[in-house]
Amino acid sequence: MKIETKLLLASLALAAAITAAAPAQNTNSADAHIKSVTAITRVYADGLKTAAVAIQYDKAIRAASLSPSAYTVKTDVEGQKITAVYTSTDGAYFTKSGASGTYVVLELSTGYVIPAHVRKLPAPRAPGAAPPTPPPATTHPELPPNAELITKLGAISWEPAAHPSTLLPSGKGGSGKVVTVTQTGTITATDGTKIAATTSPIGSGLIRNMTVDGFMKPDFNDPANGNLKYNIHFPRNYDPNKKYPLVVFLADQSESGETHADALILSNGGVIWAEKDEEARHEAIVVVPLAMRAMVNDKYEAPSQVRPGPAPAQTTPAGQAAPPRPPSNPYLANLSLMDFLLANFPSIDKNRMYITGQGDGARTAIKMMIDRPDMFAAALLFAPDYDPAQIAKLSKANLWIVASQEDQASYPNVEICLESLKAAGARIGKAEWNGQTGAKVFASEVGSMAKLNNNIRFSVLKNGTVVPAGVAADAVNVHAYTWRLGYSIQAMRDWLFTQKK
Repeated sequence: MKIETKLLLASLALAAAITAAAPAQNTNSADAHIKSVTAITRVYADGLKTAAVAIQYDKAIRAASLSPSAYTVKTDVEGQKITAVYTSTDGAYFTKSGASGTYVVLELSTGYVIPAHVRKLPAPRAPGAAPPTPPPATTHPELPPNAELITKLGAISWEPAAHPSTLLPSGKGGSGKVVTVTQTGTITATDGTKIAATTSPIGSGLIRNMTVDGFMKPDFNDPANGNLKYNIHFPRNYDPNKKYPLVVFLADQSESGETHADALILSNGGVIWAEKDEEARHEAIVVVPLAMRAMVNDKYEAPSQVRPGPAPAQTTPAGQAAPPRPPSNPYLANLSLMDFLLANFPSIDKNRMYITGQGDGARTAIKMMIDRPDMFAAALLFAPDYDPAQIAKLSKANLWIVASQEDQASYPNVEICLESLKAAGARIGKAEWNGQTGAKVFASEVGSMAKLNNNIRFSVLKNGTVVPAGVAADAVNVHAYTWRLGYSIQAMRDWLFTQKK
């Protein structure tokens, strides 16, 4: 398992202070020796899963005394099993420490499937109805939202104190995973102490996700178009004097949510660019805006939306009601965010700006490329749809489109759009792929298409090869698995970073 855990030392120290252990029954029970329990999550193609649990003891534990049968772990998924157990000396990278360590790491099975999301939007507010209570402010109270990012950038840190977990367990006031651990067998410390079973389960004090927690989560304040929540990741060894590509990810509305973290944990299209292994291949600044509703609707328009929350405080004549809160336009705010980032971070390489999206996030990406034709060097689009007449404006753009033959929400429309692009002079390459093939075959397929002199590439995932066995191949799953599968293709991600204006 390769989970980036550079934060773990500080995390475990903080977790130790808040882990709620049961009262010790005797000095040799695990209750008296466990200092903390921290759940480690990871975002997979289908969403957030608990991938491991780290238990910190007050003594070094002999690895030879450990076995999966000495523990039970309960998560939000029934039947999730312990697949490996070992010691670590510092918990930094979950590497096996050999003979002993003060941390015991329990790796968990993650092969289960999280169903595709069908997000139900709240009903429109009735005329005259009181607005909903706005969520708590997410930025420093003394700084304008835009200034916070610039102010903090000079001291970017992945320590928990700088990036507190957004995934606290529900028992600690958060909405993250609930994980409990029970030591059921006796283990042995290096000093010979026999540490017996716990008297009751111990809940995790913190839930860490080393990629999600490494994103800064500011708000962008656009006076004309409203506030926009977004996430931004800077490379772990960020040097403001270097140039970095920028990757903008736009989620489908079904996987966007309402909090900063939602856009990162409901699928891996945003976090995959910031994973430690990916960053070793391609360092990049990664931006993931949050859209509570689709920025571009199914009429390919970007309408203004009613802003949640009360109208801002203002002075009005006695006896007169304050004017209504002006509407917001998340799409225009998103364009303004791009301008803000370019103006304030010269480390962004303007020749290597990329945009990628899924579903209606891909639709938004297309509109952004039409409205800002010189901004992005390339786009990677999964299951998009768009107005064939308007998309002809991108006949010279650099696009790679992926759609599933079974996806009636995207595939028929893409075929029509390609005819429009071709008529406008685009050079189009098309290939059919088996979605169940392996990484080596995908790499060959991507390489073959990349070598052709086409500026529009269309990969068609064949019928029956997109949705995995055991999952219903219905409209929702066929649509969602287009990007669940697509973002896992390493060769396509590699291709994106080779593109330049």
